[in-house]
Order: sequence, then C-alpha cells, then structure tokens
Amino acid sequence: MIRFDSVLGELRPTNFGRIASFYYISCRTMELFCERFDRYISEANLLRLISESSEFQQIQVRMDEIHELDRLREYNEYDMTLDFANVTSKVICLIQANISGAQIRVSSLASDTQYIMQTVVRLARALFEIARDNNFALQVSRTLKLAQMLEQQMWDHIHPLLQFKELVPHLNTHRAMEALNMTIDELKELSERELENLFRARHVANRVKYYCNVFPLVDVDYVVKPITDGVIRIKLLILPTFIWSNQIHGGAQHYYAWVEDPTHDAIYHIESFVITKRMCQQGEPIELVFTVPLSKPLSLEYFVRVVNSQFLHSENTIVINLEDLKLFGSESFQTNILDLQPLSKTVLRNRSFEDLYPFTHFNAVQSQVFHSCYYTDTPIILGAPTGSGKTIVAELCMLRLFSNNPEQKVVYIAPMKALVRERLLDWTEKFTKIRKTVIEVTGDVTPRSELIRMSNIIITTPEKWDAMSRNWTEKDFVKQVGLMIIDEIHLLGEDRGPVLEVIVSRMNCINSKKNTNVRIVGLSTAMANPGDLAYWLNCNRRGLFNFSSSVRPVPLEIHLQGFEVKHYCPRMAAMNKSVYQAICQYAPDSSALIFVSSRKQTRITGYELMKFLLSENNPQKWMHCDNFELEDAKARLVDQDLAQLLSYGIGMHHAGLCDSDRNLVERLYVNQKIQVLIATATLAWGVNFPARLVIVKGTEYFDAATKRYVDMPITDVIQMCGRAGRPQFDTSGVACVMVQESKKNFYRKFLFEPFPVESNLLESLPDHVNAEIANGNITSKIQLVEFIESTFFFRRLLANPLYYQLESDGDSLKYINDLADSVVGTLQQHDCVVTPSESDEIKTIYEPTILGMLGCQYYLSYKTIHFLSEEMQPDNSMDELLTLICQVEEYRLFPVRHNEDNINK
Repeated sequence: MIRFDSVLGELRPTNFGRIASFYYISCRTMELFCERFDRYISEANLLRLISESSEFQQIQVRMDEIHELDRLREYNEYDMTLDFANVTSKVICLIQANISGAQIRVSSLASDTQYIMQTVVRLARALFEIARDNNFALQVSRTLKLAQMLEQQMWDHIHPLLQFKELVPHLNTHRAMEALNMTIDELKELSERELENLFRARHVANRVKYYCNVFPLVDVDYVVKPITDGVIRIKLLILPTFIWSNQIHGGAQHYYAWVEDPTHDAIYHIESFVITKRMCQQGEPIELVFTVPLSKPLSLEYFVRVVNSQFLHSENTIVINLEDLKLFGSESFQTNILDLQPLSKTVLRNRSFEDLYPFTHFNAVQSQVFHSCYYTDTPIILGAPTGSGKTIVAELCMLRLFSNNPEQKVVYIAPMKALVRERLLDWTEKFTKIRKTVIEVTGDVTPRSELIRMSNIIITTPEKWDAMSRNWTEKDFVKQVGLMIIDEIHLLGEDRGPVLEVIVSRMNCINSKKNTNVRIVGLSTAMANPGDLAYWLNCNRRGLFNFSSSVRPVPLEIHLQGFEVKHYCPRMAAMNKSVYQAICQYAPDSSALIFVSSRKQTRITGYELMKFLLSENNPQKWMHCDNFELEDAKARLVDQDLAQLLSYGIGMHHAGLCDSDRNLVERLYVNQKIQVLIATATLAWGVNFPARLVIVKGTEYFDAATKRYVDMPITDVIQMCGRAGRPQFDTSGVACVMVQESKKNFYRKFLFEPFPVESNLLESLPDHVNAEIANGNITSKIQLVEFIESTFFFRRLLANPLYYQLESDGDSLKYINDLADSVVGTLQQHDCVVTPSESDEIKTIYEPTILGMLGCQYYLSYKTIHFLSEEMQPDNSMDELLTLICQVEEYRLFPVRHNEDNINK
C-alpha cells in the first residue's frame, strides 16, 4: 500500500493504498484481497472473499440466530456450503437474503444486516478498482455487477424495471410479472393502449411507460480505424436515449467504457465519463476515442463495453471482428545518418550568405541534405526530431531561390501563430542583412497589397494563405511564389491539416496550369509513412529524408512516469512532488521547462513548487539575479501571481499574460536569471526555449466540444520533449513525461517510434469544394473528382482504405464518385451550389450561388452562411443580429473556461 524510498527517505502511496483510503478499508482486508483475488475467481467465491474481510470481525453468531439463518438459506442465490458456526457463513447468508428481499424476523440479525450492507458495497467497489488495476477483464465485469446488485438490492436476472422501488408494489400481480418477460426496448415500442391491455390497469401502464423512458439506456455506434499493423483507433458515438429525471438520475449518470480482449483476458483501455441533464436534452452524441494495441497472436475479436455504474442491465456490448480487419502496412523509409565530415559554411560560396550564420560548420543532418537543398530544385521532405536544425535546411532552399530567381517569393506556412511570431523575429533580423523584406500575414496582421507585392518572404498561417490563394488567377503575388515551406507538415492529420492539404493541392494545380515548378519543402518529425507524403508532393528519393528520432545534436533520454490516480485534478496534484523531485535530480543547477495543459495549471504548479522550496534551506536557489534586478522586474509586472513566483526563480508563460509580462519572463529565462519556466503547450511550438530538463505534466487537456478531458496529439508531446537539450550547454537532454498509468504503454510505443500521418480532410471537404466552385476552379463533376484525387487523402485512401471506411476490396473509384455526389449534395442543401443540368451524371455542371460566393469571399463555413441566410429577418434589431453571429459554426468549439459561465452572467 506504500513504497519506501530508502535513498530519499520518503514514503509514497501505491494505488492499492489510495483505494483503501478512498473506500475506508483496513490494511488486513487489502492484504486479503491482494492474496486471494485473481482473474479466475467465481462469483460465489467473490462473495465469500468479501465476507472474510476484517470489517466483519466484530460480528458474532448467536445461538438464537441459527434457526433464522437456516430459514434464510432458501433465499441464497449461490449454492455454497455454509456453516453458521462461523461469521463468514453468517455474512454470506445475510448478504444474499438482503438482495433477495427476505424479511428478517430476528432483530439482532436485522441490525447486523444493516451494518453489513453499508460496508459490503464499499468492499465490492474496491474489488472493482483492484480488478481494473490488475487488468482482469472478466473480473471487472463481475465485480461491477456485484456492486450494482448490492446497491440495488436485486439479483441481475430480475427485470431491470424492478430497480425502481416505487414501481414494485404495482407489479406484484401474476399478470404483471408475466408482462415483464419483455425487455425495456420492447415495452417502449408498445403504445399506451397496448400497455394498458397488457397490465389491465391504466395507472400501472402509465408508470411502466414512464420508468421505461427514464431508464438510462444509451445507443452506441462505433468506427474502427487501423493506424498501423499493430494499433487501431476506435471511435465511439454514445447517444443517450432516455428522458432525464432529477429524482432518479440526480446531477449526473456515471458510465464506464472499456475495450476488452477476451482471448487474453485483458483490458486495453478503460475510462469513465458522465452524462448530464444538459447533454441528455441536447441529443448530441458523446464521442470517445481509444487507441488500442493489437495483441500477438491476433485475437479473433475485441469487446467494447459501455456500462452504467449504478443501474443493472444499462449496458451495451459491441463485438469488433478482427478477422475482417485487414491491415495494410505503410511503405516505411528511414534515412541513415552518414559518417560525413561536417560541411563548413563556406560551401555556400557567397560571403553575404555565410555572414548570416554565427557558426562555422553545419551539423550532421544539415551536411547530409545540403546538396539536395542548395544545388537542386527538387521538392524536399525532411523528417527529423525537434532541435536537429530543420529551419536552417529550409533557409538553404531559400538562399538557392534568392541566388537563381531573386524576383520570386518565399511563402513560409506555420500551423500556429506562435511559430509565425518566432520565425518573423528571427528572419526579419537575419534576412535584412541581404536586403530581403519579410512580412507577416495572419489574422492579427494583414498588410496592404502593395507591401505583399514588394515583399520577398511571406510568413503566414494555413487559413490566411488559403484565403489569399483561392482566387490565384487574379493575384500576381501568388503566381510569383517560387518556394513554399510548410513547417510541421506532419500535422496534416490534426484539426488544421485539411487546410494544409488543400493549399498543397492548389499549388500543384498552379504548377500544372502555369507549366512552372513551385518548390515545396515540408518539415516534420520522423514519420512512419514518408513515402506517401513524398509521392503526393512529387518528391523523389533525392529529396526525401526521414531521420530517426535518435538523430539529434544533443542526445535525449526520456523517462515515462505513470500515475494511477483516476481523475484529472487529483492526478495533477499527485504529480507536483514528482515534478519537484525531477528538477532536483536532473537539473539542480540547469534550466527546466514544465509544460502543463492550461493557464490555471501554470499558476497551481508554480505555487506548489514554491511550497516545496520554502521547506528547503535555500528557498531561492532557482533565482540567479541580485535583489535590485529582481525588484525592478517585479515592479514592471502586471500579473501579481507571476511577481510572487519570480521571487523564487519560477516563471509562468501563457496566452493570458500581457505582452510586456510575457516578454519579460522570456528574457529572464533565456538569460538564465530564473531557472524554472512553467508554460502551456503552445510554447513548445512558438518559442525556441531549449532547456536541460523538460517535464510534460500530464498529457490531457479539456476539450470544449465534448466537455471532458482528452489526450493531446502525440505530435504535441513529441514536440515538447524535443525542447530538451541545449546544443551550446548540454551534452544530453532529459524529458520526463508524466501520464496516467493506463496510457504508459501507448506513449512508450509512439514516443520512440514514428507515427503515421493520415488525412483529416473528409470533415471539412464541403467548405473547400465550395471555395473551389465559387472561384471557378471546379465547374464539373470530372474536375471535382480530379481535385479529390490530387489530395493526400486520396493517396492514403489507397494505402489504408479501412481508415476511411472503404472496405479493403472496395471500389475506390466508386467511393470517390459517391463522395463527390455527397459533398455537392450537402452544398446544394445549404444553398451554396446549384446544378443546372443533371442529364448526364459525369458531365454535371456546378455553379455557385450568392451564398456560396459570400462564404468563399469571407472565409465562412457553408453552415454559417446558410444559417445566417435562414435566420436573418428584415426587422432584426442589433441585439438579435449579434445573437445570430454568436451562434455560428466558427464559434462552436470556443471553450467555456472555469467560472466563465458565472462571470458572463
């Protein structure tokens, strides 16, 4: 229940200790459970094990109780040998008699039964938690069902409606009990008249109808997507099908969902979720996504179970047939690092170019790709870990363009504004030396057209460049682009990936129509399927480099630490001490960077670290500047929490800080005035702050759409870890990734192995097709099919068809034709596209409507433009118009942060 660290002299709780504390269970009972509870124990022996708990040791067997216990034996469900001379048999008998609803005539037994039933539910729930931790798949189901039977005081073979005790007196007739041979779903399908005829009483029929409707059943739909030949992703869509009752359901209904392998008796993923009254009334499905391994040897099937924590028979079981799941391995390609002499920067053969760099030699990765980047015009795909110098590789391609085609432009596309900001500051200072103009084009900054035309380097985001390049035939600066650099191109599979995909497809279209060659450079981490990306970008083997994650200028060691605490906030609290210990162990005198999931966590973590420092002899050991400089910095700060933490060498960095506070913290940390910086995940992408130690404190974040904590993309975690190790100061970097214990195996696999890149285009395809139709780039079904076939989605559809719901032996051409019809049908329903002639399906002509052109011009979703068109009225007031604007699709995913709902009121 606890572990003792003899080196540090510390006691640390185990998960068994937490279970015992939470359920108020004695040490002797937990010892008994650990010794006797195994994956093969039967239901009867489970009950016997619980009855032997030390919690019942004060119960005695009295002589006047023996006769009554013999009578109560007939109510026992399990055929067990009972000797009422011992306490265990008495407890077993009373538990079963109580579940069966027996009337106990001896007062002492009634008193003992009341105490036993108060205790036994806690013991059953504890066994359920132990089964979860031990990964006993069969026992997870058994112990949860046992706990439900004890709580509901009803055996699992009794009709589910009898869990509502108010209904029991009305169903005690023989005819009513016969009617209950029907399931709840069958009863719900009957009309009021049929129910009345069935139960021969209107008031009984009405009550049965009511309780059938409030019984907490859910519908479960699922999608299985192969990721690799050893991993699948399961998406569950859970829809509540019951009517909410505050009296029955309370504030929320708790459910468990897990993926079970019956062949190996293992659970590969389990999590809990809640359904609230609001979620039930909205009628929107709850989405859960599991990434689970495929065991070897491959099982025939997996079970996915969704089970209510409280009610018996409120469960769904889905059988996933793995025999039908044909897995396709991607074309794997990995570049070996060659034993080359590092190239001197003099190989640039241009003194002004050489003066741009403070170093004398390129690193190993840069030396190996130098010839392809600087002496050829082939597209480049570079997969390499963070910190390996990919930005300088992109600059080599830029320098070639400036030498050979100085009139052409460079477009740098970054998926986040933070990356745009970093690149803007760096390149403005660097390329001004060779008289090149750098401009930023984002949602925050939109320069005049004249400045864009005069610029040499355009730094932008995917959405902004998509909007600018849609009507490219009328924009000369788009035609002048000679080099496009896409940073973090492996994010194609994330939320903003579809825009990247359309941009590249459009540039390929421009190349074919202009008969020119816009060079595309894609920068990424190591990928599992670089060949697919290279094929899509027309990149040959000379331009494809996919280095292992171990190829770094500074070697990186990663430590995975699991935490068995189930809920998010207590788990974050449990990590605080480990964060402090990791800093003391790996970076006692060096910089440490801690990534957390939210602004609130930056503050909480900072104060917790401050508490640990105050218990030390030198609480300001992380502060490396004199008091005058510290007080001067604190006086200029707006955020008072940050000012207090700075006194102990701890900084915070998140989007909620004002610019002056953020800039001051960055300067103090870079100049090593403070040792520890706590930041949100955005910093991993936006600011190049390498540190000796990186700590990822939790890998979940709160998702506003699903109202629950979900896992960060694995690419974000890899990016955070990549910030560990400073080339100028460290011989190695350390990354500590703190995760939930159940997810350690997943991160152990994909933190060290490349992750495949898939397309995420399908969900947003109608918006992009609408833009192409509005701009006249797509006018017929033939062109629409060609557009879809030019995307990365189509390439991956052929390589991994099941991921996109195409059967492995299905017709891809029919799939694309059906997809084209579906997309156009959706746009027609939203009044964005019309098809004047439908006589010949292949030669169908598409024409944009006013709504479609407005959506394209103002970069709005087709759903938004249709919603505004339908809801706006000529006499709308300003308040009503503002209300309509706030309901559009673009704001759907805006999170409501902690207490913001109260503040808004």
